[in-house]
Amino acid sequence: MRMFLLTLFLITFSSITSASITWETPKKITSKVLQEPRDYRVSLPIDYNENTDKQYSLLLILDGQFYGDLVANNALFLSDAGDIPYHVVVALDSTNRLRDFTPTDSDDWVGDGGADKFLHFVTQELLPELQGLYRIEKHKVIWGHSAAGLYVMHHMMSAPNSFDAYLVNDGSLDWDNKVIEKELSQYLQRSDRPRQFLYFNNSYLIQDMPDEVRFIAPLKDILRNNAGEKLRWVHQNLDNESHGSIPLIGSINGLRALYEGYRIPESVVFSGLDGLISYFERVKHHIGAPNQIPENSILDLAFHQLWTKPATSVATFEYCLELYPESLSALEGLSEAYLNQGDFSRGLKTLETAIQKAQKTDSEKAVELQKKLGQLKLEQDL
Repeated sequence: MRMFLLTLFLITFSSITSASITWETPKKITSKVLQEPRDYRVSLPIDYNENTDKQYSLLLILDGQFYGDLVANNALFLSDAGDIPYHVVVALDSTNRLRDFTPTDSDDWVGDGGADKFLHFVTQELLPELQGLYRIEKHKVIWGHSAAGLYVMHHMMSAPNSFDAYLVNDGSLDWDNKVIEKELSQYLQRSDRPRQFLYFNNSYLIQDMPDEVRFIAPLKDILRNNAGEKLRWVHQNLDNESHGSIPLIGSINGLRALYEGYRIPESVVFSGLDGLISYFERVKHHIGAPNQIPENSILDLAFHQLWTKPATSVATFEYCLELYPESLSALEGLSEAYLNQGDFSRGLKTLETAIQKAQKTDSEKAVELQKKLGQLKLEQDL
């Protein structure tokens, strides 16, 4: 057993960078519908300039001047850890929150009810500009806190095809006699709804709220009874948080809930190949889930088996190569698995295949593998 190979593999796949978010030069878009300029900042994925053919998910953060750094750094950390994909992150600054984030003109306020104009700005002006400037795929996420959370929920029902994931952080969902409750009841009756994801939370003890201001429980009842398969939703009662502190943990939990299954839990990975495949079949249809089992998850299992149950690792490495034919790690691991079983012919042949592939993409790795092949042949001759 070659512990050096396994150790290198584990170090490579468990490293997490600690870099903070980097923003491009702030931009400005002049809105015709809002009749004012709006400022926004953009942060690109770390490999954006290297993978010029790759498209990325969009994460739009409302109230960007307040929460852009917080939410973007949380997203970056989770991406570096492998929990979620990297995003093109956009932090959009707000100006008149009461006007832009409220869906109706309430009798209790003055200057409110402009959410539909703001929605027109987001869908018809901001998104087209972003898609013209950056490589953004269909998958789009929008995040909002408090009044902006109210807007996010309203947007989900008013322009359901513009985003497919809606993260509501302690939203003001009791606005104007619980108008969101009425909107949600009507929206969920529509037959043309697209597939969507909704996360929402709250920062107080639900059971301590007076009956007249309770609004979370009715929303959950409506969702339980009417959401169906098209709307996957998650609610969390974060009653240890205040309204001011909840964006920290709420933004993390919302992204994790959205990307459930993106990183397969270690308990599933190490349960064996059948368990890994079964788990992925359950989550692969979730919005944000990868198209196939992540290469890292299969390799984690395969190298674990190489150390604990060598005979089972061959099938796992071979399965990885079915999904990822160019994987040098899978080829090197499969070669190791054959050698551990005394099958030197197949082990050397697989290593030679890895060298040929490495020569096309990774010259340093090719040299390393070539040295390994030479040493193995020398050992065999002895």
